[in-house]
Amino acid sequence: SEVLGANFIERDAMTRRVQYHGDVHAEWDSYGADTEAIATAFVRGINAWVEIASVGLPQEFALAGWKPERWTPEDLLNRTDAFVSSANAADEVLHARLVASLGARQADALVQGASTGRLDVPRGLDVNAVSYIVGDALRGVGTPPFFSGLQAPAGSNAWAVGAGRSATGAPILAADPHRLLDHPSFRYLVHLNATGWNVIGAATPWLPGVVIGHNDHLAWAMTSRAADVQDLYVEKVNPANPRQTEQGGRWVDMKVIADPIAVKGREQPFPFERESTSHGVIIASDRARHLAFTVRWTGFEPGAAAELGSLAIDRATSAGEFDAALERWKLPAATFVYATRDGRIGTRPAGAVPVRRGWNGALPA
Repeated sequence: SEVLGANFIERDAMTRRVQYHGDVHAEWDSYGADTEAIATAFVRGINAWVEIASVGLPQEFALAGWKPERWTPEDLLNRTDAFVSSANAADEVLHARLVASLGARQADALVQGASTGRLDVPRGLDVNAVSYIVGDALRGVGTPPFFSGLQAPAGSNAWAVGAGRSATGAPILAADPHRLLDHPSFRYLVHLNATGWNVIGAATPWLPGVVIGHNDHLAWAMTSRAADVQDLYVEKVNPANPRQTEQGGRWVDMKVIADPIAVKGREQPFPFERESTSHGVIIASDRARHLAFTVRWTGFEPGAAAELGSLAIDRATSAGEFDAALERWKLPAATFVYATRDGRIGTRPAGAVPVRRGWNGALPA
């Protein structure tokens, strides 16, 4: 909105709702003791180029009438990529609409194989209350302002061949990540060589570290994993006080934080407020039915910025260290495949997944 105008207020509001707003020290520590120092150095490099680019602005900035701003290390803790790569809450909206239209049995048969669980309706849920408006709000997170890429096939592949089955006598590892053909590209190749670092592979342009690649000791790749890390809740709102929701049979105040949005062409910012309950952040409401729709997801936990956990992986020297490094990888949920120089191959999942009690997360609660 600040660059392109008022049409993007809803996009910005929804994107702000899904960010991490917890303790920043716990956040940095979750990735590793030196991650903040690495991020600070990485951002210094970005800002050095910002200074150069500001002298002769690239055409995109000139057309927008906007100068690039300096980055801070905290900019690397953004949750937008992690949320977009998860997207389970939007699936819950679709499931609810299918159950409302077809009944639970037929809807369940229709989504078998595409859903992470049976479409069992949680106690107290009125599926008719869940509208596509909620799904539209969820899809607003991080939405590109214009056409930005060509669709690629969904999914991804990774595999390894053990040393005993390789003509070279060494393991072979390969990966086929399926990404949109975006511009600027979501990946680029980099070779990081410094004290304690010798790693080469695919990196994310706006993050330090290598996501898929190899060092002197092992190689690794990852594929997408169908893990349900988002939950949608339907909450009752007090008809006499729209800033209260029902919890345990009583009305409880929402948490409200002012977060005004600057808008191009307006002297005053848009007066946006982030509202949340004990379940998560409110992303939509139905005033006629006195309902609020709340999203909770693992991205609200420390250490869940997409792919920042790769900094620990890059320096692993053995299969054991690789497994330990994956404990720091929270999002996006993925299945990793690895091969070590001494001939070991293996696979293991990584990611923070909720422990649910009373329902499986396939439908709102």
